Amino acid sequence: MSSQRGNLKKGAPKYQNSFAFTHNPKSKKTDHILGLPIHGLCPHCHAQIVWRKKYRKYKPLTQPASWYAGISSIPL
Repeated sequence: MSSQRGNLKKGAPKYQNSFAFTHNPKSKKTDHILGLPIHGLCPHCHAQIVWRKKYRKYKPLTQPASWYAGISSIPL
């Protein structure tokens, strides 16, 4: 078995989590992130952003960005 990166199979976690993740209730950054609107996205992208906000994985963009996922699916 090679130990090359990406070539290892990951197993189940050793222990089940004993408590759910909770946000810091007094965090200004969390309040800002949770207050950001989510609109104009496909259901898959919307669900991803909701998950990221829920588990504090969402990082606000530093520069405006465009969303190009729908452009490739438009028939010519």
